[in-house]
Amino acid sequence: MQSDLAASISSAMTGNYRLAFMSIRSFIELSSLLAYYYYYPVEYSWWLNNNHLIKFSELNQNYFKYYKQLLTNNINTNIYSEWKKVSKYVHAEVKSYMQSSDNLPFLPVYQKDKLGQWISHFSQSTMYINQLFYIVFQDAYYKAFSKIEFDSSCQIIKNNLNDETFFLNIKEARCR
Repeated sequence: MQSDLAASISSAMTGNYRLAFMSIRSFIELSSLLAYYYYYPVEYSWWLNNNHLIKFSELNQNYFKYYKQLLTNNINTNIYSEWKKVSKYVHAEVKSYMQSSDNLPFLPVYQKDKLGQWISHFSQSTMYINQLFYIVFQDAYYKAFSKIEFDSSCQIIKNNLNDETFFLNIKEARCR
């Protein structure tokens, strides 16, 4: 997942916007699979052996509906919507993202508007996946935090899922 984000950044910075969107889509899919397989180790072992396939739409619409916080905050809907948007670039439904040319050699070109679109989708996707992880792995977070001594400037984060800037603006806590 981290390599997908790094590949997306690298592709976008070199003008390969379609590849950048492919990496965002992969990040969304693999992050969602991580959230699923974390609680289903048997299915995970099947997946490792190419014996388990779960479609992203099925995973998002069927499995994640069991997390009330995801539904209440529309997180699964937002993730699915973002996945569909970047998929349009991946499948070249957005014609301007076709990466071929009649003029050879074809070289990727920096385009401010496309970079802006990529930044928007990159930011939204990472925020929604962070929210997904916060909810799905909440018990693991609290268990880990309970072992840390916090000073007065550190606190455990609660009830901030509706704040869209929350996950984008978290500053690293300085804990002992």
